[in-house]
Amino acid sequence: MKNTINFLIFLFIISQPNSMFAQKLGLRAGANLSNMVISNNASIMGKAPQKKLGAHFEIIGDYALNRLFSVETAVGLSTKGYQVKFEEYKPLSGYQYNIIGQRNLTYLDIPLRVKMQIERPAIKYFFAAGPQWSIGLIGKWHTEKQLQNQNTTEVKQVYWNNAQDINSLARTDIGYFAGFGVEINSLMVELSYAQSLKNISANTNAQAQNCVISLSVGRYLLRSTRNITTKEILTPTSIKSTTHKYPKMSAKKKRKHKRH
Repeated sequence: MKNTINFLIFLFIISQPNSMFAQKLGLRAGANLSNMVISNNASIMGKAPQKKLGAHFEIIGDYALNRLFSVETAVGLSTKGYQVKFEEYKPLSGYQYNIIGQRNLTYLDIPLRVKMQIERPAIKYFFAAGPQWSIGLIGKWHTEKQLQNQNTTEVKQVYWNNAQDINSLARTDIGYFAGFGVEINSLMVELSYAQSLKNISANTNAQAQNCVISLSVGRYLLRSTRNITTKEILTPTSIKSTTHKYPKMSAKKKRKHKRH
């Protein structure tokens, strides 16, 4: 992470040799609506996955390249996964079977985004897009089953990188991010979408991809001051007049001056 930030700062410096634009550090958090795109029906992973509510939290850094574009990087925690609901009822026999399951996943996300922003007098609109690296930290599979009048609950760990398990997931994920939002003073609101670009199933017989819709609210806590650019220094309004103004001469001194 430190090397990534140093690289971004290096790009920033060489892109604007005559000026230094404001740098911003802040926090962002909000709600996730996550799901999985699954193409294998041979396991419980494929039983009609549905959206699951979660949350995310990030520490963000915004490094301006110019007035229109900036590079944003972040490191944060994000919950992902999905839920399934399966019901089967046969009136003639009285057979009833219900299952409610949730796959709860927690990832460490490290995005790298390019932002384009349009400033207005009291508000700033922006669009951001770029790649995102994710590392799986915690995973649990919570299942509630009801067969007739008997209820059972199962909680299993998600085992990462187990190629023999149809429900196992790869620990690392690479995806893309796209979002848009508004910024008012130091406050920001953003709506975004992220999805895996690779198969995150550890088993080659299954295909799965994370997808997350997020609504975020954030605030910049630290801003550095931008130095005055060379162009601004050379503008007529910033150049002070070099004309010397002499004090007025008295009438006596004027007559003496004329004699000479």
